[in-house]
Amino acid sequence: MNKKLFLLTTLIFIVSLGIQIYHLKHDGDIKYICNSFGNFRQRPLLTILWVIITLIGSFILSHSSKLSKNFMLFYNLCVFLLIVIANLDYEHRGTDYHKFFQYIHYFFTILFFVFSFYVFHAHTKSKIIILFYVLFILFCILHLLYYALNSKKKIIKTISTILELLLFYILVFTVLIKISLHF
Repeated sequence: MNKKLFLLTTLIFIVSLGIQIYHLKHDGDIKYICNSFGNFRQRPLLTILWVIITLIGSFILSHSSKLSKNFMLFYNLCVFLLIVIANLDYEHRGTDYHKFFQYIHYFFTILFFVFSFYVFHAHTKSKIIILFYVLFILFCILHLLYYALNSKKKIIKTISTILELLLFYILVFTVLIKISLHF
């Protein structure tokens, strides 16, 4: 067990949960991760915290013998482009450019989860990943349904957000803990 990697994993887990607790207290609801880091002009500290979480997570992932340097480079590029594009998406809501940035934002979100599924499977070889695929498809459907129908039914958004957070925490932190324990 690498105590430093495990401590870093624990630290970013606690900070990311703290961000959601912040949203509950100040916004009255949990938030999509992209919403949390995608509003730099309104909440720069949260975006900076997510960038730090991303950097530390990438550092831990770089200790995995199951991931190539090229994969890590592409993965990191994808994550940082997701952060930039999410900020452009949220900044341009209500403008003519919104749909353009929204579609790119969704593309990079899907790409992030595809990479996360790959990393999870490479480290666990668990058949439970099929359940995660189903949860991800359900998340996508609910997320798109919420925005496409302009229904603004809070229950749809809440369930979609919970699914995204569950997938994020299970996929990402299972791998980071496994790397920390087996390095």
